[in-house]
Amino acid sequence: MNTEIPSFEFEWYLRDYFFPINNRNDGEFKSMFDNDGICCFMKENYLKYRNWNMKEITELFSSAISDLHDRNALITKIREQSC
Repeated sequence: MNTEIPSFEFEWYLRDYFFPINNRNDGEFKSMFDNDGICCFMKENYLKYRNWNMKEITELFSSAISDLHDRNALITKIREQSC
């Protein structure tokens, strides 16, 4: 299976998910970045993914996040743990 098209489509659905959260600009965006929660949201709210298993969605999510990060469309920060 060619993964380029599903990955591209998933990325656009992901952007659709992130856009309104980010535009609220109330700091909620950072706290809402829960991988499992986002994957469940995609499965529940997009007909295209309703019959997919969570492993498939999670793999596509990881791929899309990596692609967005590699193109500097999504910037991630690693939290430093305090002792």
